[in-house]
Amino acid sequence: MASRLPVAPLLGALIHLTRYQPDAEAAQAALLAVLEDLLREPLRVRAEPDALHLGDERVSLKVPGATLLNEQMLMHGIGAFSLPGPVNAADLLRLVSVLAAFPGSYASYQAIRAALGDSGDRIALSAAGADQEVIRLSGSARSTTGSHRTVQDGDLDIQRGETDTIGTEPEQLMEEPARLPEGMAIPVRPTLGAIVAEGRTALKKENWNGVLDAALQLIEAENEAPSERTGQTYRLELKRLIAQEHLERIARLANGERAQEVIAVLTRFGAAGTETLVELLTNSPDLSERRSYYTAITQMRSGAEAIFGRLDHPLWYVVRNAAELCGEMEIEDAVPALGRQIHHADERARKAIAGALARIGTPLALQWLRKVLNDAEPQVRRQALQPLSAGPARLFSSAIAERLERESDPEVQREALLALGRSGSPEAIATLEHWAAPASDRVGKHPLPIRLLAIRGLAQAGPPGATALSSLTRDPTPEVRAAASGALAALRL
Repeated sequence: MASRLPVAPLLGALIHLTRYQPDAEAAQAALLAVLEDLLREPLRVRAEPDALHLGDERVSLKVPGATLLNEQMLMHGIGAFSLPGPVNAADLLRLVSVLAAFPGSYASYQAIRAALGDSGDRIALSAAGADQEVIRLSGSARSTTGSHRTVQDGDLDIQRGETDTIGTEPEQLMEEPARLPEGMAIPVRPTLGAIVAEGRTALKKENWNGVLDAALQLIEAENEAPSERTGQTYRLELKRLIAQEHLERIARLANGERAQEVIAVLTRFGAAGTETLVELLTNSPDLSERRSYYTAITQMRSGAEAIFGRLDHPLWYVVRNAAELCGEMEIEDAVPALGRQIHHADERARKAIAGALARIGTPLALQWLRKVLNDAEPQVRRQALQPLSAGPARLFSSAIAERLERESDPEVQREALLALGRSGSPEAIATLEHWAAPASDRVGKHPLPIRLLAIRGLAQAGPPGATALSSLTRDPTPEVRAAASGALAALRL
C-alpha cells in the first residue's frame, strides 16, 4: 500500500479552509477529491504531543498541516479517530467541521461525539489519554492535563478594570505556507492586527457574525499564546473589540446555529455575559428564543444573581422565566427571592415558582413549598409536587400526607401519591397503604383510580412497599389484586 502521509497536510488544509474560508467551495472540493482517493482503505489517525500517527506511520509536526490537525484533535480532547474505507465525503466533511471548531465550541467530549451525528456510526473517536496534553477552552477556564497547571477562571475572564495599555505585538506562531500536491498553498494564520481589523470592519457594518468570528479568533490565539503576557494582549483586544453595548447583539446569535460559539465568547465576559443572556431570556415572549437563551445560560459559570434578581420584576412573564431558570439550575441562593413571590398575582408565575422551589428542594425551599400547597389554584399545587425528587420528598412526607386529606382535585391527588412513592419513608408507606386499602370501619371508601395510584406509589417505593403490596394481593377488588400482584412481581425481578 502506498504511503498515506499526504493525508495529514490535506486534512490540515481542509480544516483551515472550513474555519477561515467556508465559502471556498472549489478548493474544498479539490481537497476532498484527493482525500477520497487516498482513503480507500481504513485509516486510524492518532495525535500525540510531539507527533501525529497515520496508521503505523509517524508524521513529524513540521509537516505543513500536520500541526493544525494534531493540535485541533488534542484541543478538543480527541486522542484518535478511525476512518472507514472507502471514506464518505459527507462523513469526512462532518468530521472536519468538528475538528475545525474553535476552542470552547463544545462543552464536553460527549458533545463532540454528538456533533458527529450519523457520521459517528462510521467514524470512531477515542478520547485523549491521561498521558497526553489536552488543552481545552471550555466555559471560562482553560486546563491542561498531565504536569501542566490549571489556569483558573480569574486568569482568563476579562476584567473591566484591566489596563488598556497594550504591549508589543505578540509572537506570531504560524505555519509556513507549503505547497500541496494540487498546487494549493496552506494559508498562514492571520496576525493580531489582521484579526482586529477584520473585527472592526464587521463592527462598522453591524455584521455581528463577522464580529463573532473575529472574537473567536482572538480567543483561540490567546488560548495558544506562548506566554501570559502575550495572552493578555489578546484578552485586552477582545475587550476593546466588543464593548458592553455590543454584548446583546452577540448574545442574540445564541438563538441559532452558532450558540456554542456565542457561549465561548460570552463566558469570557463573566457575569456581564450571563446578565446579557438573562436580560434577553426574561424579556422574550417567544418560546423558541427563550429555550435558546436558557440553554446558553445553563452553560455559563457566573452571574446567578442576575437570574434571581429578576424575580421582583413587575412583568409576570419575566418572573416566570426567571423562576424556571432558578429551578432548572437549582440556585439555592434564589430561595428567599422565590419565597417572596409565592403570592404573585399571576397563576403562571406562581406555578413556575412552585416548580423551582420543588426542584431546589433544600429545607428552606420546602418551608416555602409547604405554604404553596395551600394555593387556591390546583395547577400551582400540582407543580409543587410533580418535580420533587426522592430526597426532598422524604423530608416533605408529612406535608404531602396532610395535603392529601384536604385535596379534592384528582390531578393533585395523583402527584401527591406518586411523590410519596418516590419518598419511600415509613410515613409515606403508611399513607400510601391507607389510600390503597379497601373500605372498612377504619378507612373510608376511596375511589378505585385513587387506590390504583396508591399501589403505583407503593411500587415506586421499592422493597419498603412490598409488605403492603402483598396484603393487597388478597383484596376483594380484582383490579386491585392484579395491580398489586404486578407490582410485587416487578420488585422481585
